[in-house]
Amino acid sequence: MRECEEETGLTPTLGAILGTHSNTYVSRDGIERHGIRILYAAGLPDDAPKPTSPDDDEIDAVGWFPVDALPPATTEWATLGAALGSRTTTGIIEAAHPPTDPVAH
Repeated sequence: MRECEEETGLTPTLGAILGTHSNTYVSRDGIERHGIRILYAAGLPDDAPKPTSPDDDEIDAVGWFPVDALPPATTEWATLGAALGSRTTTGIIEAAHPPTDPVAH
């Protein structure tokens, strides 16, 4: 929620939990860490304004993309999240191999 607000200027409505992931990894500083991700469905009203990029050095651009046409720099975790978010009750997306990047960039 906070990231969406900071990076787009929009406040989504929180939905159901889509999934969780717990992993242990060694971070860039050599310290073993434990990470827990909780992925929620979220939404915006149809009349929500266009997202805007913050004026900082962290975000290059903001936009909405179809799940099957995400930008090339999209992390594995963001891709998996988008896939889970677009699943239907008749077609559940399964990750045979969870993403390997421990930190979404």
